[in-house]
Amino acid sequence: MLGLSLGLLLASGSLSSCLLIKETNTAQLPTATISNNGNGSPKTVFVGRSLPEFDQDVFLGIKYADEPTRFTPSELKTKYASNDSNSGPLSLTGTGLVSSSGSIIYNAAQYGNDCPAYGSDTTKLVNTGLAKLNEDCLNLNIIRPKTESKELLPVMLWIFGGGWQQGATADPRYNMSYIVQQGALNGNPVIGVSINYRLAAFGFLDSEEVRAEGNTNLALRDQRNAMRWVKQRIQAFGGDPEKITIWGESA
Repeated sequence: MLGLSLGLLLASGSLSSCLLIKETNTAQLPTATISNNGNGSPKTVFVGRSLPEFDQDVFLGIKYADEPTRFTPSELKTKYASNDSNSGPLSLTGTGLVSSSGSIIYNAAQYGNDCPAYGSDTTKLVNTGLAKLNEDCLNLNIIRPKTESKELLPVMLWIFGGGWQQGATADPRYNMSYIVQQGALNGNPVIGVSINYRLAAFGFLDSEEVRAEGNTNLALRDQRNAMRWVKQRIQAFGGDPEKITIWGESA
């Protein structure tokens, strides 16, 4: 099953544009723009990539929370910097894109880090280079079909399983491109979202001391922050914040 993700992980090619600022004859990258909280704060432009074989745009590794202090709750991310992406800053050289003055450019072309986990699935993902584990892992992925319609699309938010011990959005079995493609082919297009959250002791440490600090069930609280981010931000990607379905497996 691991081979199923190679199309998403490796594909590149003809890219469509949205909100970045200069058009040229070169193929353009898909973008989505949000306003950061705070008066005078610059806008953030997420730059993804297109998958021509699926007729989709993808935005990967978007942080919904910064790395929290270990064993404490995450906080919803409301402001971005150009170096926030786990993939590093995006060079616009050769892209045909020029940012507007003061805009933050976020590199959303590759999966972000996955959360530390323990189990045979995680071992396979790491050994094959499909996942990179790091505690700075609270990110999500957005997959949208290309459509001529201006209507906002329903959103399907996927939560992976794994007994709360392992799992990763980079797992090829959770490649959202396939189900998003089926929706488009059936005339019911949707936007797919998958989220990472903390696992094992990082997400579910329990003791009298932890309870006294109010730091239990951190993974579930991560999931809630991801849902809040999607509710607040998904419209910028063409999703309908009033039509979000949560689905998943196992845990």
